[in-house]
Amino acid sequence: MKKLKRPKAVPYALIPETSEIGKPMYELLWSILDEYHEDLSRTEVRIVLAWATAWKPDVDGRLVLGRCKKASDLDRELAPFDFVILLNREFWLNPRVTPLQRRALLDHELCH
Repeated sequence: MKKLKRPKAVPYALIPETSEIGKPMYELLWSILDEYHEDLSRTEVRIVLAWATAWKPDVDGRLVLGRCKKASDLDRELAPFDFVILLNREFWLNPRVTPLQRRALLDHELCH
C-alpha cells in the first residue's frame, strides 16, 4: 500500500488589508505610495503584503527582510494582484524595529 504524502507547508501567508495587523501596514504602504511613488497609482496597481514565514539567515548571517515579487500572467489569473511584497515576519513584529525602519523597508520594496 502506497503511503500518502503530506502536503508541502506553504512558507507564505497573505496579510489581509482589513485585518487588525494589516490595517496599519496597508495605511503605511499607501501613504508611502502616495508621497514618494507618484508613478504608481493605487487604482492602477494592485499590491498585496504577505509574510515570508520560512526565511532564515544565510551562512554569513544575513537575513532577507523583504522582497517584491512581480506577478506573472499565470499568477494574475490565480489572484488579483500585480505585486506581492514579502516581509520577514520576525523582523517586522520585533519590538526593537522602529516605525522608521518599517517605513524604509516598504519604501525600498516599492522602488523595485
